[in-house]
Amino acid sequence: MGNPNLPEGFKSFAAASSKGGVFFPLIMLVANAFVLFGGLKMRNLESFGLAMAAAIIAVIPCCPCGCIGIPAGIWALIVLNKPEVKAAFRPS
Repeated sequence: MGNPNLPEGFKSFAAASSKGGVFFPLIMLVANAFVLFGGLKMRNLESFGLAMAAAIIAVIPCCPCGCIGIPAGIWALIVLNKPEVKAAFRPS
């Protein structure tokens, strides 16, 4: 099934994409947009809860680019849990 020339990591992604049709990529698009929006809120120190939720979603491996999102999400969670960072956020 699928293209035999694909790397092993992409074969499972291609299989999941073909089963999900348009639905799976749309969910990934929404999740990635939410992570981007949460990252912007984190950068502006505006919404601690939204930034924390975005960091948690970034850790969930939902695409082949998980090698970028997982370390960034873990780093964001570590930084967000520091007391001085929590205190820096504006009350929402």
